[in-house]
Amino acid sequence: MLKRPAKTKTLSRSPKRAAASSSRPKAKSVPQYTFVRETSAPKALALDELDYNILSALRENGRMQNTTMAEEFGVSELTIATRLRRLTENGVVRATAQWDFASLGYQEVMFVDIYVRDRLVEDVAADIGKLEDSIVILGLVGEPQLKVMVAARDFQHRHDLLFGSIAKIPGISRTDITICLDIEKWRADYVLVL
Repeated sequence: MLKRPAKTKTLSRSPKRAAASSSRPKAKSVPQYTFVRETSAPKALALDELDYNILSALRENGRMQNTTMAEEFGVSELTIATRLRRLTENGVVRATAQWDFASLGYQEVMFVDIYVRDRLVEDVAADIGKLEDSIVILGLVGEPQLKVMVAARDFQHRHDLLFGSIAKIPGISRTDITICLDIEKWRADYVLVL
C-alpha cells in the first residue's frame, strides 16, 4: 500500500541560482510516497479497568445481567451494553458452549503426536478433525508435525480410536501417545482463535 504524505517539503534556492534557473522550465513537483506494509493481524484492543471487570464477571457467571454488572461497577446499564458490544465486535468476548467431558462419558484425555509422511499436513489435520473425539489439533514446526488432543470413554474406545480411526488416516507414519493422569488446570474461559 502506498501512503501519501500530507505535504511535500520543497527546498529553497539561493537568489543567484533562482535567477539563473528562471529561464529554464520549472520541473513538475512529484509527490513522494512511502511504502507501508499492511498486515492482516488485527490491532490489539486497548482495555481499561471496566473492561477487565466485565470480563472477570462474565468468567465467574456467563449469564450475569447487564443491570447487575452496572450496579456492581457503578456505571449505567447502557455503558455495560456498549462495552460488551465493543468487546464482542472486536473478538475479545465470544459466546461459546462448553462440553462437560465426564457427563458425556469421557474418562481419559490424551495427546497424540502425529508424524506425517507423503501427504500434506493440512490434509491429515482435516481428516483428524472429522473424528468426533478429536478436541484440539495443533500444527507444529519440526517433528511431530501435529499434536492432537483426544478424549476416550474407556480402554476399548482408546484402542479403537488410536489403532483404528487415527491409524487408518493416510499419511500418518507414526504416533506417540501421552495419556493424562489428571488435569491440573483447564482454562475453559479462553478460546484460541488464530
